[in-house]
Amino acid sequence: MIQEKILVVEDDIQIQNFMVYTLENAGFEAYAVPGGKEAMVMVRIHRSYVRSWHPPEERLRIILQNRSTY
Repeated sequence: MIQEKILVVEDDIQIQNFMVYTLENAGFEAYAVPGGKEAMVMVRIHRSYVRSWHPPEERLRIILQNRSTY
């Protein structure tokens, strides 16, 4: 079974670490970056890696959080 990957985009290091820790303990493969530019680089790297080495069902799920709800 392929472990689902999640990219956490969060500039607050404490929140970022908490989210990665929680997701990994829930069985996900979690990565973290501090901002949108870094996230886009990670997505591009992941897409080219998946195309060349992995089956098409492996993918990166992107969840955008609305900051105005804080």
